[in-house]
Amino acid sequence: MHRERVVITGLGTVNALAKNTVDFARALREGVCGIGPVTLFDTTSYRTHTGAEVKDFMPRDVIPPQFSLKRMSRSDLLAFAATVEALADARLFPFPDADRDETGVVLGVGSGGKLEGEDFYQDYLRRRGYHARFSKLASICPAASADYITAHLGLRGPKTTFMTACSSAATAIGFARDLIERRDATIIIAGGVEPLCRTTYASFNALQAVAPDHCKPFDKNRRGLSLGEASAILILESLTHASERGARIYGEVLGYGVTCDAYHMTAPDVAASGATRSIRAALADAGISPDAVDYINAHGTGTPSNDVMETKALKEVFGKRAYRIPVSSTKSMTGHTLGASGALEALVSILAIRHGFIPPTINHREPDPECDLDYVTQGARQTALHVVLSNSFAFGGNNTSLLFGQYTVKRISHESSGKRISWNSLPDEQAHAEQRDTAQTERFDRQVVVSGIGMVTPLGIGKDAFAEALFRGDSGIREIAAFDASRFASHLGAEVRSFSARDFVSVKNLRKMDRLSQMVVASARMALEDARLGINPENRDRIGAILGTAFGPTDLKIHCARILFCDGPGMINPILVPNSVMNAPAGHASIELGFRGVNTTVNHQAASGETAIAYAAREIQRGAADVILAGGADILSEFFFETLVRFRAISPLDGNDENARPFDRGRNGPIAGEGCGIVCLESLEHALNRGIVPYCEIAGWGMSSAPSGPTDWPDDADGVALAVTRALQSAGLTPGDIGTIQAAANGGRNPDGIEADACLHLFGSAAASPLISSVKGALGESFSSGGIRAVALALSFQNGKVPPLLGLADPITPLRYATHEVKPMDTRSGLINAVSYGGTNVTIVMRRITAL
Repeated sequence: MHRERVVITGLGTVNALAKNTVDFARALREGVCGIGPVTLFDTTSYRTHTGAEVKDFMPRDVIPPQFSLKRMSRSDLLAFAATVEALADARLFPFPDADRDETGVVLGVGSGGKLEGEDFYQDYLRRRGYHARFSKLASICPAASADYITAHLGLRGPKTTFMTACSSAATAIGFARDLIERRDATIIIAGGVEPLCRTTYASFNALQAVAPDHCKPFDKNRRGLSLGEASAILILESLTHASERGARIYGEVLGYGVTCDAYHMTAPDVAASGATRSIRAALADAGISPDAVDYINAHGTGTPSNDVMETKALKEVFGKRAYRIPVSSTKSMTGHTLGASGALEALVSILAIRHGFIPPTINHREPDPECDLDYVTQGARQTALHVVLSNSFAFGGNNTSLLFGQYTVKRISHESSGKRISWNSLPDEQAHAEQRDTAQTERFDRQVVVSGIGMVTPLGIGKDAFAEALFRGDSGIREIAAFDASRFASHLGAEVRSFSARDFVSVKNLRKMDRLSQMVVASARMALEDARLGINPENRDRIGAILGTAFGPTDLKIHCARILFCDGPGMINPILVPNSVMNAPAGHASIELGFRGVNTTVNHQAASGETAIAYAAREIQRGAADVILAGGADILSEFFFETLVRFRAISPLDGNDENARPFDRGRNGPIAGEGCGIVCLESLEHALNRGIVPYCEIAGWGMSSAPSGPTDWPDDADGVALAVTRALQSAGLTPGDIGTIQAAANGGRNPDGIEADACLHLFGSAAASPLISSVKGALGESFSSGGIRAVALALSFQNGKVPPLLGLADPITPLRYATHEVKPMDTRSGLINAVSYGGTNVTIVMRRITAL
């Protein structure tokens, strides 16, 4: 497959310096400081009082009246405002009908709708839950902003959200590039958003990581970062499509790299290994020499350790030339916008290329002997730029580096001599490009297999216990035991019981982990052991983890809110802060198990686990890793359970018997559950070289959106059918090749009906239909169940049988369901479906490997 070049055709932003891109470019050139007193909330009780706040933000100044703003959080409004500007800049607004099916949304998000959620938390804690407006939590899931964008614009392409703290948006842009490069989409609205909120502000104050006045990146007297808020959107587009419509092209996404420190949850690796490897991975992905880089937009937070670490990484990668490459940190002007920072600084990089200037690092007064590179500190520097490196490093040791280039007809390529590459006069450039495309095609054709599985579930801990209970037809649904559910209409849950984290986690790290992280680490360890894969210094940089979680540590979130609003921000324990971010479980897994490769966390509600598996398979295909642990995890806490009850999201919805009845006419809502499932993915060649016989192959996947708000369901089954169709096309299969489906059905009225209608449309009635099962009849809805269901399908391939679908007595459609008892499976291929509110759909094709 010839890979598509990915170009940038539209830009949009709202930040503390400006509310549009034109004014932002001017402010960058002038070195304007956007850091000042925070007015969004009272900072009297905090150690610091400043931040880079978006002042006087009036959404209706930029968002047309045809779009409803009802229930949208500040995060959603900031993101949509930047999206409208970027689309208009790309001449794609109003959005053309012809492009809706091939346009997706990929965002990096930090706190999401937490600012509005904090208003709810205060009310909830003061009134002990009574009369609190749970509707204020409508956007608490970080994926809400992407949901609103697709709903307002009617988009049906791939959609997901990345949650890796400060590297979220950079990773989102890299993943968006991949989607277009592989022709999974033609246009992607990519970027990030982060609003200021009390919880984040208090957390960084507790860590004593915030400067008392203004941040001073790379200055000898720097004392910390300045928090900020922003949204930044880039319209990424295939060069083919952009050229056909005569679009203006700002630049090109050349490459990206993602790595993990496996060092500490908040402190950077003093050896700078992770940062060094992410930069080198981006250069390798782009296929260019380090000598081609003209400017580095640094992560540059202004914290003492981070700036030294990044300086060390740049010296390691660029050698003596590091002293001649201009470096600046625009966080000195915009503040650290956390989840949005990678996108905001990507936008800075593109503006620098477009307008030929390097923005300054302001507030830098006294050089630091340990930070001795060419930091641009005396105003903006005019110069032509061809290649810009942008770094983003995050809590949990997550690192992402992006490379952007000036657009030219001939794409830059790597020159092995290591000499300075002239952008417009490359010897044998076409030959180099063709060689790289051939290598890329070979990587994309890699077979990805499941070589190990691990799980912590209500049916059992570990493969043997889980498989025995699964195929015996046991149910993990019982009366809630972890807390008193008597005050609720719902009393049942699928809880993980008899789980001892001490059996899987070292004593040293155990006390640092919350319950969600413990379940992830345990599952990951079991998957590695099942794959007979040991991690050592020779392979650790090629092993990674991609985790999906819908809601993260819900128990810890309400605990932190209780401290903040009842005891005050000064009482927040710094030990709690690292575990409050969504990427904490994957970070803990890397530290405990010792892998340092690709590491990220995705969030898209009930499609989170499936998205993680699809992304992991793609990373292996493109050669970014040899092995990735992928799956999903969520926990069931008392507060989360109450939220589901108040949103009328779980059984019983009509006062009848409380139960899980997937695909049944009498279904009245899902049963809330929890658990973690991890699959160990690797290339077939890598597995065979280790003497491993895989469970099955990840043969393809498809993603789609159906226009729907974050707490709503689509009106029809078209989105589900589109995801399944794309997955089959990806795998080179037809509907007749599919023998079984591990469905998303959970007993919910809307999702089960949508999925059943899609299956009936694609596969026909019972005689032709694949054998359909859903483990949610036994495990409830844990919202990130993709990993558990991938484990179940892998076990079906191994054992030649499909587990029974519990709770189904009166099917809603005439399909072939695996009811009552275990059914034999004689097919080569099966599907896993994810159907989520918010209109996100993911389908994964798994296939038996018949010849090794």
